[in-house]
Amino acid sequence: MRRIAREPGHVVGSDGILGSGVPHPRAAGAFLRYLRWARDGVVPVEPGAMVRAMTGATAELFGLPVGRLTPGAPADLLVVDPERLADGPDTGFWQPDAVRWSLIAGHPVVRDGRWTGMPLAGLALRRGRGAA
Repeated sequence: MRRIAREPGHVVGSDGILGSGVPHPRAAGAFLRYLRWARDGVVPVEPGAMVRAMTGATAELFGLPVGRLTPGAPADLLVVDPERLADGPDTGFWQPDAVRWSLIAGHPVVRDGRWTGMPLAGLALRRGRGAA
């Protein structure tokens, strides 16, 4: 991991499955774990570079029109408290304490650490088409 994370083409992903009713913890936990590793120096990558590997670099690799903040574009944002980064359970539902805010297309999904109940159906991205 230490060597791979330093590679310029490194992107972050997860094999956690979303949309099954009870998402696998890796669907969210892998990304928070990578941020914790960057924060704690487990991998020799600055947290900002790790964020780019999770967002813009991954979106570019797959040809998706997301992953960076652009004037006039719908804002997908995640606000994380770095002091609360922790690994979640191996199975079952998990709402990480580190996630303070999450906005999809500018609409809050997590507000002040609490799930808003916003439905997430139809948010899968397809190359060149946005949400489908």
